Amino acid sequence: MKAYYRCCFLFAVWGSVAGFAKKQPLCYVVLDPINRSVVEGFNEENRIFPASLTKLMTVFITFDALERKKIKLDTPFWVSKNASRCLPMKLWVKPGQKLTVKECIQAVCVSSCNDVATVIAENLSGNVSKFVKLMNQYAHKLGMRRTVFKNPSGWHHPDQKTSSKDIALLMRAIWFRFSKYGHFLGTKTFSYQKRTYRNTNRLLGKVEGLCMGKTGYTSHAGYNLSTFTVRNYHPVIVVLVGAPGGEVRNKKVQALIEKFYQKYASRKKRPKLMAYRCKKKVDICLRKLESFKIF
Repeated sequence: MKAYYRCCFLFAVWGSVAGFAKKQPLCYVVLDPINRSVVEGFNEENRIFPASLTKLMTVFITFDALERKKIKLDTPFWVSKNASRCLPMKLWVKPGQKLTVKECIQAVCVSSCNDVATVIAENLSGNVSKFVKLMNQYAHKLGMRRTVFKNPSGWHHPDQKTSSKDIALLMRAIWFRFSKYGHFLGTKTFSYQKRTYRNTNRLLGKVEGLCMGKTGYTSHAGYNLSTFTVRNYHPVIVVLVGAPGGEVRNKKVQALIEKFYQKYASRKKRPKLMAYRCKKKVDICLRKLESFKIF
């Protein structure tokens, strides 16, 4: 009987992989965030499933609430029954439990917890539906014309779509508007209740200058990754979606980053930049923001 169930499982997995290969082709974009130009791309306008790259918008809205002083990093967020019932990846929080905003951001950015993404949505907007409406409003303002959000976690929904270029625009907005919170997307580990969680982005600490990133995966979306890298005050955003495996995804993203700095990065001096040191003591940089506006 056990052998029968194993066979059923293997056939189900094979079927899902085969189905995925037909549904979502590989797409990527290399974006220069200073002038917003696409340096290189492949199917970058194709509408795809974002998986947990969706959480970039969830933390964008959280950072905005912090910036507007609606909440603080130590503000308590309460866990509902609805949030606790989310499927993995998750922090396994229980109804009535309390998390600080900082813990919520860490759980979402580092270990991509679906339950905590829902906690953020419910505490900021009252319920998930209102938060999703806000997500789509922000997407529209940021020029993410190929994007429609349906939930705050990235759990598969047939109508939740975006493009690799739209995700790159979102990464750019996070960097320029909320630089002081950027280190959350570059944190390798965080600890909660005596357990240490490791970042799902294995390129952190491996690729020179890579200071922000977010992974994503579902059987429909494939393996996704969005990254922000800075070398010699020259930033680049690389977003890749639809890879058949995590290792393939990581190697392709790393190759695109290296290609940018070897082939495309201008030797001319950039506009005057100011240095900003991450929590992990990685030197990164920002353009001055006096006249810069997202909206």
